[in-house]
Amino acid sequence: MAEPQGLLKTYRGNCHCKEFVYEAEIPEIRAANECNCSICTKKGALWVSPSKDSFHWVKGDEDDLTDYTFGRMLVSHKFCPTCGTALLARGFTHEPQPGDEPQFVLNVSNSSIPPRLGWTDVTFSFDGASFPPPYDPPLFVGPEPQANVRGGTVYHGSCHCGAVTLALRSKPLDRSYSSGMAECNCSICSRLGVAWLYPKANQIVMNGQEHLTYYIMGNGMLAKGFCEICGVPIDNKFQELNGSETSRLSYKNQIFYAISKDGWFLNAKIMNDVDFSQMRVRYLNGWNNLKPAYVNP
Repeated sequence: MAEPQGLLKTYRGNCHCKEFVYEAEIPEIRAANECNCSICTKKGALWVSPSKDSFHWVKGDEDDLTDYTFGRMLVSHKFCPTCGTALLARGFTHEPQPGDEPQFVLNVSNSSIPPRLGWTDVTFSFDGASFPPPYDPPLFVGPEPQANVRGGTVYHGSCHCGAVTLALRSKPLDRSYSSGMAECNCSICSRLGVAWLYPKANQIVMNGQEHLTYYIMGNGMLAKGFCEICGVPIDNKFQELNGSETSRLSYKNQIFYAISKDGWFLNAKIMNDVDFSQMRVRYLNGWNNLKPAYVNP
Protein backbone atom coordinates (compact mmCIF):
# COMPACT_ATOMS: atom_id res chain seq x y z
CA MET A 1 0.00 0.00 0.00
CA ALA A 2 1.32 3.42 -0.90
CA GLU A 3 2.30 5.72 1.93
CA PRO A 4 -0.14 8.63 2.45
CA GLN A 5 1.13 11.96 1.15
CA GLY A 6 -0.22 13.96 4.04
CA LEU A 7 -1.95 17.29 3.97
CA LEU A 8 -0.61 19.89 1.58
CA LYS A 9 0.31 23.37 2.74
CA THR A 10 0.49 26.51 0.64
CA TYR A 11 3.79 28.34 1.01
CA ARG A 12 4.34 31.81 -0.37
CA GLY A 13 7.81 33.00 -1.23
CA ASN A 14 9.32 36.18 -2.59
CA CYS A 15 12.52 38.03 -3.28
CA HIS A 16 13.34 40.72 -0.73
CA CYS A 17 12.36 43.68 -2.91
CA LYS A 18 8.97 41.96 -3.53
CA GLU A 19 9.14 42.19 -7.33
CA PHE A 20 8.76 38.39 -7.55
CA VAL A 21 6.18 36.50 -5.48
CA TYR A 22 5.12 32.86 -5.86
CA GLU A 23 2.99 30.20 -4.19
CA ALA A 24 3.64 26.47 -4.00
CA GLU A 25 1.36 23.80 -2.54
CA ILE A 26 3.49 21.04 -1.04
CA PRO A 27 3.66 18.86 2.09
CA GLU A 28 4.85 20.66 5.21
CA ILE A 29 8.55 21.49 4.94
CA ARG A 30 10.47 19.64 7.64
CA ALA A 31 13.81 19.33 5.85
CA ALA A 32 15.58 20.79 2.85
CA ASN A 33 18.48 19.87 0.59
CA GLU A 34 21.67 21.73 1.47
CA CYS A 35 23.92 21.17 -1.54
CA ASN A 36 27.72 21.36 -1.25
CA CYS A 37 28.38 22.32 -4.87
CA SER A 38 30.34 25.47 -5.70
CA ILE A 39 27.35 27.73 -6.44
CA CYS A 40 25.04 26.54 -3.65
CA THR A 41 27.83 26.92 -1.09
CA LYS A 42 28.50 30.51 -2.11
CA LYS A 43 24.76 31.34 -2.10
CA GLY A 44 23.80 29.36 1.00
CA ALA A 45 20.72 27.99 -0.75
CA LEU A 46 18.31 25.44 0.78
CA TRP A 47 16.24 23.51 -1.74
CA VAL A 48 12.90 21.68 -1.93
CA SER A 49 11.37 20.05 -5.02
CA PRO A 50 7.68 20.85 -5.60
CA SER A 51 5.86 19.43 -8.59
CA LYS A 52 5.63 21.85 -11.50
CA ASP A 53 1.82 21.86 -11.23
CA SER A 54 1.92 22.99 -7.59
CA PHE A 55 3.79 26.22 -8.33
CA HIS A 56 2.51 29.50 -9.76
CA TRP A 57 3.60 33.12 -9.89
CA VAL A 58 1.59 35.67 -7.92
CA LYS A 59 3.72 38.58 -9.09
CA GLY A 60 6.48 38.74 -11.68
CA ASP A 61 7.53 36.17 -14.25
CA GLU A 62 10.41 33.71 -14.43
CA ASP A 63 11.61 35.18 -17.72
CA ASP A 64 12.47 38.42 -15.89
CA LEU A 65 14.83 36.71 -13.44
CA THR A 66 18.56 36.71 -14.18
CA ASP A 67 19.66 33.29 -15.40
CA TYR A 68 23.10 31.81 -14.61
CA THR A 69 24.52 28.49 -15.85
CA PHE A 70 28.01 27.00 -15.66
CA GLY A 71 30.00 23.79 -16.01
CA ARG A 72 28.03 21.31 -18.10
CA MET A 73 25.34 23.97 -18.58
CA LEU A 74 22.64 21.60 -17.32
CA VAL A 75 21.14 23.75 -14.55
CA SER A 76 19.83 27.32 -14.70
CA HIS A 77 20.09 29.22 -11.40
CA LYS A 78 17.68 32.16 -11.32
CA PHE A 79 17.84 35.23 -9.08
CA CYS A 80 16.23 38.65 -8.73
CA PRO A 81 18.28 41.27 -10.61
CA THR A 82 17.35 43.99 -8.08
CA CYS A 83 17.97 42.45 -4.65
CA GLY A 84 19.97 39.31 -5.53
CA THR A 85 17.59 36.80 -3.91
CA ALA A 86 18.17 33.30 -5.33
CA LEU A 87 14.68 31.99 -6.04
CA LEU A 88 14.82 28.75 -8.02
CA ALA A 89 16.75 26.45 -10.32
CA ARG A 90 15.76 24.25 -13.26
CA GLY A 91 17.78 21.54 -14.95
CA PHE A 92 19.33 18.10 -14.79
CA THR A 93 21.86 16.31 -12.59
CA HIS A 94 22.65 14.04 -15.56
CA GLU A 95 22.84 14.35 -19.32
CA PRO A 96 19.16 14.49 -20.34
CA GLN A 97 17.67 11.79 -22.54
CA PRO A 98 14.75 12.32 -24.93
CA GLY A 99 11.59 12.75 -22.90
CA ASP A 100 13.34 13.67 -19.64
CA GLU A 101 11.74 16.52 -17.70
CA PRO A 102 14.03 19.05 -16.00
CA GLN A 103 14.06 19.04 -12.22
CA PHE A 104 12.56 22.13 -10.57
CA VAL A 105 13.72 23.28 -7.12
CA LEU A 106 12.84 26.25 -4.91
CA ASN A 107 15.15 28.00 -2.48
CA VAL A 108 13.10 27.87 0.73
CA SER A 109 15.22 30.55 2.39
CA ASN A 110 12.76 33.03 0.87
CA SER A 111 9.48 31.27 1.65
CA SER A 112 6.92 31.70 4.42
CA ILE A 113 8.65 29.30 6.80
CA PRO A 114 10.09 29.97 10.26
CA PRO A 115 13.23 32.12 10.17
CA ARG A 116 16.31 30.28 8.93
CA LEU A 117 18.11 29.80 12.24
CA GLY A 118 15.16 27.95 13.74
CA TRP A 119 15.27 24.92 11.51
CA THR A 120 18.61 24.44 9.72
CA ASP A 121 19.40 21.58 12.11
CA VAL A 122 16.92 19.40 10.18
CA THR A 123 18.47 19.92 6.75
CA PHE A 124 20.39 17.18 4.97
CA SER A 125 23.07 17.33 2.29
CA PHE A 126 23.18 16.71 -1.47
CA ASP A 127 26.65 15.95 -2.80
CA GLY A 128 26.65 18.27 -5.80
CA ALA A 129 30.40 18.78 -5.44
CA SER A 130 30.95 15.24 -6.73
CA PHE A 131 29.48 16.05 -10.16
CA PRO A 132 32.05 16.79 -12.88
CA PRO A 133 33.73 18.92 -13.97
CA PRO A 134 35.49 20.07 -10.77
CA TYR A 135 35.13 23.75 -10.01
CA ASP A 136 38.29 25.86 -10.15
CA PRO A 137 37.92 29.04 -8.06
CA PRO A 138 38.65 32.18 -10.11
CA LEU A 139 42.08 33.67 -9.46
CA PHE A 140 42.72 37.06 -7.91
CA VAL A 141 45.37 39.02 -9.85
CA GLY A 142 46.95 42.25 -8.66
CA PRO A 143 48.44 43.96 -5.59
CA GLU A 144 47.35 42.51 -2.26
CA PRO A 145 46.15 44.58 0.72
CA GLN A 146 48.93 46.18 2.73
CA ALA A 147 47.08 46.53 6.03
CA ASN A 148 49.18 45.74 9.09
CA VAL A 149 47.53 42.67 10.65
CA ARG A 150 49.57 40.95 13.35
CA GLY A 151 49.86 37.26 12.50
CA GLY A 152 47.84 37.92 9.37
CA THR A 153 47.70 35.99 6.13
CA VAL A 154 46.13 36.71 2.74
CA TYR A 155 43.00 34.88 1.62
CA HIS A 156 41.45 35.03 -1.81
CA GLY A 157 37.78 34.87 -2.70
CA SER A 158 35.37 35.51 -5.54
CA CYS A 159 31.88 35.33 -6.87
CA HIS A 160 31.17 32.12 -8.79
CA CYS A 161 31.69 33.35 -12.36
CA GLY A 162 34.92 35.24 -11.60
CA ALA A 163 33.71 38.71 -12.53
CA VAL A 164 34.49 39.78 -8.94
CA THR A 165 37.65 38.63 -7.16
CA LEU A 166 39.27 39.86 -3.96
CA ALA A 167 42.13 39.51 -1.52
CA LEU A 168 41.66 39.78 2.24
CA ARG A 169 44.51 40.20 4.72
CA SER A 170 43.23 38.75 7.96
CA LYS A 171 44.09 36.83 11.07
CA PRO A 172 43.66 33.09 10.40
CA LEU A 173 40.07 32.22 9.50
CA ASP A 174 39.78 29.28 11.87
CA ARG A 175 38.66 28.63 15.44
CA SER A 176 41.21 31.16 16.72
CA TYR A 177 39.45 33.98 14.83
CA SER A 178 37.93 35.60 17.90
CA SER A 179 35.03 37.50 16.33
CA GLY A 180 33.98 34.48 14.28
CA MET A 181 31.49 34.85 11.45
CA ALA A 182 27.97 36.13 11.98
CA GLU A 183 24.85 34.40 10.67
CA CYS A 184 21.75 36.58 10.86
CA ASN A 185 18.16 35.42 10.35
CA CYS A 186 16.83 38.81 9.27
CA SER A 187 14.73 39.10 6.12
CA ILE A 188 17.63 39.88 3.78
CA CYS A 189 20.46 37.80 5.29
CA SER A 190 18.26 34.68 5.36
CA ARG A 191 17.42 35.15 1.70
CA LEU A 192 21.05 35.68 0.71
CA GLY A 193 22.33 32.79 2.85
CA VAL A 194 25.32 34.84 4.01
CA ALA A 195 27.74 34.60 6.93
CA TRP A 196 29.49 37.89 7.64
CA LEU A 197 33.11 38.70 8.38
CA TYR A 198 33.87 42.20 9.72
CA PRO A 199 37.28 43.37 8.41
CA LYS A 200 38.34 46.98 7.94
CA ALA A 201 38.19 48.42 4.44
CA ASN A 202 42.00 48.64 4.21
CA GLN A 203 42.25 44.85 4.65
CA ILE A 204 40.56 44.25 1.26
CA VAL A 205 41.48 44.73 -2.37
CA MET A 206 38.64 43.93 -4.76
CA ASN A 207 38.65 43.61 -8.54
CA GLY A 208 35.51 43.88 -10.63
CA GLN A 209 33.43 46.14 -8.41
CA GLU A 210 31.75 47.45 -11.57
CA HIS A 211 30.01 44.06 -11.81
CA LEU A 212 28.36 44.45 -8.39
CA THR A 213 24.73 45.47 -8.01
CA TYR A 214 24.07 47.12 -4.65
CA TYR A 215 20.74 46.74 -2.88
CA ILE A 216 19.87 49.33 -0.23
CA MET A 217 17.00 48.73 2.20
CA GLY A 218 15.75 49.77 5.60
CA ASN A 219 17.58 52.76 7.08
CA GLY A 220 19.97 53.05 4.10
CA MET A 221 23.09 52.67 6.24
CA LEU A 222 24.36 49.55 4.47
CA ALA A 223 24.20 48.33 0.88
CA LYS A 224 24.47 44.64 0.04
CA GLY A 225 26.40 43.88 -3.13
CA PHE A 226 25.96 40.83 -5.35
CA CYS A 227 27.47 39.85 -8.70
CA GLU A 228 25.17 40.94 -11.51
CA ILE A 229 26.17 37.88 -13.56
CA CYS A 230 26.03 34.92 -11.15
CA GLY A 231 24.12 36.47 -8.24
CA VAL A 232 26.59 35.52 -5.49
CA PRO A 233 26.39 37.90 -2.47
CA ILE A 234 29.76 39.55 -1.91
CA ASP A 235 29.72 42.38 0.61
CA ASN A 236 27.82 44.68 2.93
CA LYS A 237 29.15 48.19 2.48
CA PHE A 238 28.59 51.29 4.58
CA GLN A 239 27.06 54.24 2.75
CA GLU A 240 28.23 57.82 3.21
CA LEU A 241 25.52 59.48 5.31
CA ASN A 242 25.29 63.22 5.90
CA GLY A 243 24.38 64.73 9.24
CA SER A 244 20.67 64.81 8.54
CA GLU A 245 20.63 61.18 7.39
CA THR A 246 22.65 60.07 10.41
CA SER A 247 20.30 61.86 12.80
CA ARG A 248 17.37 59.82 11.47
CA LEU A 249 19.04 56.59 12.55
CA SER A 250 18.10 55.08 15.88
CA TYR A 251 20.48 55.94 18.71
CA LYS A 252 21.83 52.36 18.65
CA ASN A 253 22.47 52.56 14.91
CA GLN A 254 24.14 55.96 15.23
CA ILE A 255 26.66 54.42 17.63
CA PHE A 256 27.12 51.40 15.33
CA TYR A 257 27.66 53.66 12.32
CA ALA A 258 30.18 55.85 14.14
CA ILE A 259 32.40 52.97 15.29
CA SER A 260 32.00 50.67 12.25
CA LYS A 261 31.81 52.86 9.12
CA ASP A 262 35.47 52.21 8.24
CA GLY A 263 34.60 48.50 7.95
CA TRP A 264 33.81 46.55 4.80
CA PHE A 265 31.79 43.48 5.66
CA LEU A 266 32.37 40.36 3.54
CA ASN A 267 30.35 37.20 2.94
CA ALA A 268 32.60 34.49 4.40
CA LYS A 269 31.20 31.91 1.99
CA ILE A 270 32.98 33.46 -0.99
CA MET A 271 36.42 32.85 0.52
CA ASN A 272 38.58 30.04 -0.88
CA ASP A 273 40.35 27.37 1.19
CA VAL A 274 38.47 28.10 4.41
CA ASP A 275 37.02 25.26 6.49
CA PHE A 276 33.88 26.95 7.81
CA SER A 277 33.23 24.07 10.22
CA GLN A 278 36.33 25.24 12.13
CA MET A 279 35.11 28.81 12.55
CA ARG A 280 33.09 30.15 15.44
CA VAL A 281 29.57 31.23 14.48
CA ARG A 282 27.65 34.06 16.15
CA TYR A 283 23.90 33.84 15.59
CA LEU A 284 22.13 37.20 15.30
CA ASN A 285 18.36 37.30 15.77
CA GLY A 286 17.68 40.09 13.30
CA TRP A 287 14.26 38.67 12.47
CA ASN A 288 12.97 39.75 15.87
CA ASN A 289 15.36 42.55 16.78
CA LEU A 290 15.50 44.73 13.67
CA LYS A 291 12.73 47.30 13.44
CA PRO A 292 10.55 48.02 11.63
CA ALA A 293 9.83 44.38 10.97
CA TYR A 294 9.92 43.15 7.40
CA VAL A 295 6.49 42.17 6.05
CA ASN A 296 6.27 39.38 3.49
CA PRO A 297 3.87 40.28 0.66
